[in-house]
Amino acid sequence: MTETQIYKAKEGLEVVDVPDGYVIYDTAADMVHHLNPSAAIVFTLCDGTRSINSISKTVSSAYSLETKLTLDTFVAELMQAGLICPMA
Repeated sequence: MTETQIYKAKEGLEVVDVPDGYVIYDTAADMVHHLNPSAAIVFTLCDGTRSINSISKTVSSAYSLETKLTLDTFVAELMQAGLICPMA
């Protein structure tokens, strides 16, 4: 994972905003995922227009945090769950 890599949500996901994050149904895999509020923010920012570096800056400025390590973990977990994919 590089700081310039851009990610986007996988096709075929049904995303529902719930009080404690997102519930995402992956229609292709027939799986339901629950994202806590922090993971939901990262998922939303993986919209195909922002690099990891840009997402990190957005999250850290909004929450006054150092986020690179946490962001890398969230992105890796979202990829492993099949919810996001890197842009070519």
